[in-house]
Amino acid sequence: MLPVCRTAVFRCASRKPLYNIFFSVAETGSSIGGCFLSFVSPSPCLLTPDTNIVYGEYFDLRVEEFDNNIELQITYSSNKELRTYYVYPRNVWERINGYIESFREKGYPEEPALILIGPPGTGKSSMLSILADYLGFYRVSVDPESILSMWLGETEKKFFAAFAEAETNIPSIMLFDEAEWIISSSHAGGTRSEASVHVYVNMKNILKRKIDEFGKKKLPILAVFATNLSEEDIADTMMRSGRAYRPVFVPLPDFSAIRRIIERYFPEFSSEADKLATSMINAGLSMADVFRVLGDYKRTGRLKIEEMRSRGYSRMMISPRLLEDRDVIQYLQNLSDKIDPDIFRFRRLRIWIENTFEAVMPIITAFIIYKARKPVIALTDARYLDECMSTVRSTDGILLVNYNNVFRDALSTLSGQNIPIILIGTVSGYDERPKGYHRLAVDFFEIKPRTAPVKIIANILNIDIDQAKIQKMGLDAKSSAEYKAFIETLATTGSTKLSSL
Repeated sequence: MLPVCRTAVFRCASRKPLYNIFFSVAETGSSIGGCFLSFVSPSPCLLTPDTNIVYGEYFDLRVEEFDNNIELQITYSSNKELRTYYVYPRNVWERINGYIESFREKGYPEEPALILIGPPGTGKSSMLSILADYLGFYRVSVDPESILSMWLGETEKKFFAAFAEAETNIPSIMLFDEAEWIISSSHAGGTRSEASVHVYVNMKNILKRKIDEFGKKKLPILAVFATNLSEEDIADTMMRSGRAYRPVFVPLPDFSAIRRIIERYFPEFSSEADKLATSMINAGLSMADVFRVLGDYKRTGRLKIEEMRSRGYSRMMISPRLLEDRDVIQYLQNLSDKIDPDIFRFRRLRIWIENTFEAVMPIITAFIIYKARKPVIALTDARYLDECMSTVRSTDGILLVNYNNVFRDALSTLSGQNIPIILIGTVSGYDERPKGYHRLAVDFFEIKPRTAPVKIIANILNIDIDQAKIQKMGLDAKSSAEYKAFIETLATTGSTKLSSL
């Protein structure tokens, strides 16, 4: 005999089902009376007048996989003809979908809390809304503006009331956007009075206690946090089994993700999609930056892609069309005689290339993408080192490090990481040679054809340089020193003037 349904969430195009639903068998993911059941507990069960029935707004979500990403295709009842598209890495959605499936199968989440971390503009806040809309649960939004108070004890009272509201209206989801104020390992940063610190300690204790209760009682409540904090800056007490455990890192978009957004939202730029996506990745743009840049381009007709130098790292990309170029293919094939592509499979890869970072980084990027089929992340400044390492881990990529720009304490931190690392840079003396790294003795500028590095660097830097202009340079007639000087000038300044030779 089936148990009686405790709770059932109906998603209906109209306000209510088309016929009497009582004493029907309900199961999560099924349809009754023209409505979709997004959540039933327990599942399956029998609907009765005693069942807590929640009617949610119509919400249709379809998931399409492509490359290493997924596209969420969403339709809301307010406009059924208009779909909204979001793109996320597949591994991010798999983690989040695990919480959804746990709700459907067990009636409660696998962990009572979920933390989304990553750079600004990667879609963490959007995912909070998507998750809440998809589940259709009662929503409790928690932010400092609605919680913090100047009156003694009032802040803790309001914070506790938010959890009470979620418990009273189960199934429910609590949304903490820009959650640095409550899950940071510090007391909200800055210099604060003793009383203020005491308030934050009280709130964090309430948070831990309530999250623990949700988990132990197996309540159909999920607390979701979105933050720009790195994993290392989140309070250790939150990242425990039974609370939030491991945060979900949402990285910067890759080539196929940006290309899909161009196809969906800016089809007028489809003919430029490869070039635009490559340029925006190499500039370190987030998904929000992509929409801003393309929106401005559409409105003004002027394309302005500025490198996000403040981030200190970026995903690197070579245009797929360039990797079909005969000269480039020949060069990379010749380079594979000097470098075994299989070395990039090793998780603890440690290589040092003694050369100018700006000149060699594009070449080794092209080689890794073409031969090893691995994502490449370039680190030029260690200010967001934790975020950069999370990107490498989440994408199963290879990290290229500017040895001359990154401080030695950052290199020490990197040495203990279980990620593949390639240092590129020069040294002034024997004592400064990086320890624990194998020196790769390859002269990238002696490998033919000489036109290939020019094309690769120009592609990375988004410099328009056609085959005719390259041929006029007469690169093969130049000495090794002249050719190398030109390549370094091109890579560091973007200059293609013949006088550089």
